[in-house]
Amino acid sequence: MKDDSILARNLLLMGAAEEIFAEARKRGLRPALLKGAALLALGVFRPDEREMSDIDLLADPSEKKGLEKVLADLGFEAMPDSDQAWFRETGPAAPPVIADIHTGLWHARARASYFLKGAVPSADGLRALSPERLFAHLACHPLLHHGEFGPKAAADLARLAEWASRKKSRALFLKAVQPECDRFGLRPAMTAALEATVRHLPGSFTPAELAAFAPRGLGRLRARFFRRAAERHSTALEYLLPVLHRPELLGLAFFPGSEFLKRRYGRSGLLTRLLRPFRILRKIIGK
Repeated sequence: MKDDSILARNLLLMGAAEEIFAEARKRGLRPALLKGAALLALGVFRPDEREMSDIDLLADPSEKKGLEKVLADLGFEAMPDSDQAWFRETGPAAPPVIADIHTGLWHARARASYFLKGAVPSADGLRALSPERLFAHLACHPLLHHGEFGPKAAADLARLAEWASRKKSRALFLKAVQPECDRFGLRPAMTAALEATVRHLPGSFTPAELAAFAPRGLGRLRARFFRRAAERHSTALEYLLPVLHRPELLGLAFFPGSEFLKRRYGRSGLLTRLLRPFRILRKIIGK
């Protein structure tokens, strides 16, 4: 995609984000931007530099229904076969605006209200995840939710570290990320992400910076699987990595709640529940 196309698409998406946040404020809701939208809101990238495909929003579970109502009132519709995506058509020649609502990060037990603390407001009325948490999110989300870590993720991570170093000491910034990694067991994923970033962008992180996030104990064994996913995506690892991160997620993956099933499959009856494990296994083996 050419720069002018990136700019046009990003302006459309960020304009929609401003609409969403303006309406959310009127209703007392306080979401925050994640990923690409957060990077643009913070000024890490110019609008013509970093291609966006959607708007990722973090909302407290208690505000999810209210935020969905905001999207519906702004002309968005729930996307079929998705438990968190909403879309709004923009015209016959343009792709729709897509907004994803997340109610947590990294499969953590902590509520989104914890992660929303310290969210950074921007001049255009938006709010972004704090730079330190955004760094952890950019590193760990691709691996924990998609089983991969590609060049775009590497560019995001390196650019945010570079941007943050102009605001304060780079060493202090990276040190501020470490407590989050320790609290939520993110060192295996973080190590794999940083090593992959250096492979894609040599010199982006120093050996000392990598060592500061080195996993400990059994985390070293888990890191081997995260490294493998960072080198090459596999559907099996896409499902395995979250379970390695939090073993109890295995049950939730096979037997999710009714709301998830309703959004993903259009129904949540007994047959849908019973078929869910077989659907996952079929996807893993590629049939």
